[in-house]
Amino acid sequence: MIPPQARGGPMLVRSDDLVVDLAGRDAQLRPVLQDLRVGRWGSLQSLLDATGQDWWLWTSRSQIVPLGQGAPGAVKAWLDTEPSDPGACVMWCRVLTHQAVRVWQDGKGELVQQVREAARRACFTAAYASPSSPVPWLSLLDLAKVSSTFEDLDPYQQLRNTWAYNPPDRTFQLDPAPWMLWHHVRYLDPSNREVNQRMREYIEASWRSGATDFTRWAASRATAGSADFVLPLYAFVSDYQRQVHAGRRTATLYWSTEQIKHHARQARDMWFWATPARERSRLSLLDLNHLAFMLAASGEGGADAVFDEIGPHATPAPWAQVAAVLGRHSWQAEFLRARRGCRPRSHRRS
Repeated sequence: MIPPQARGGPMLVRSDDLVVDLAGRDAQLRPVLQDLRVGRWGSLQSLLDATGQDWWLWTSRSQIVPLGQGAPGAVKAWLDTEPSDPGACVMWCRVLTHQAVRVWQDGKGELVQQVREAARRACFTAAYASPSSPVPWLSLLDLAKVSSTFEDLDPYQQLRNTWAYNPPDRTFQLDPAPWMLWHHVRYLDPSNREVNQRMREYIEASWRSGATDFTRWAASRATAGSADFVLPLYAFVSDYQRQVHAGRRTATLYWSTEQIKHHARQARDMWFWATPARERSRLSLLDLNHLAFMLAASGEGGADAVFDEIGPHATPAPWAQVAAVLGRHSWQAEFLRARRGCRPRSHRRS
């Protein structure tokens, strides 16, 4: 789910020494977002062409672009000008999927099916235009949570016979679910980070109680360096929100459980520390912020190193969700408080 702060807001916001920037640490994307604000799409086309089949970058950049001011109109202009360009088709499916999810989140029931259908058709077009790309399939998986049915989200009808209701193994059972989309993303991009995030969102929207089990199952299958080790941390934040709203737990008790501590340590050791320092600039800022929060909240060590990797690039999630349930208004203050609390006194600056 996209934090409200990211919806149509300014592209770059500074708060003390924090930089809240859609581009994050992707310096090549930043000028592209600036061009899109004034309707220029040529630099986006060039950037995506240069991205090639680096699906990690493609996935990340195509997620961010629809959030930028002016991006939907600029991408539509690109598609209208070059309708056979695979990059334009894929970006348009991302834009329409983002809009459909927004309409669904905002509770505009009368429009949901209309925008979902437009997004579905755009995803099908993109899947045929760029058959090696996982992005159209990720968009279809994102759409799955918008409606009570997902059977019409498979552009290749024959897949439905073998994958539609089949989890990948018997250690985790959740039926029905859009496993055919999950499988195809994994087939195209086995290490894709987004696919399990989208499945988690689907389960939270449709089943709710199974999301934590799914994320723990995904983490149990992960290999060193995989972002799937961070996945349970997202589910814990959602569960924490529900627990607090229901009055079932105090803030302190929730984060002190052994389950939380175990997964915080596991994400730290098997994802963050397992990633060579020279490659950590490619780690998701959202994942880093979730790990920093979880280590700080649970009292486990290593949060200071994660905050150092984040630098000034705070993300609203998970800080905004936690601040909201505690009745606090500044998620930036939550970030700064946690960062200050985990640093040695001699190094505290904010």
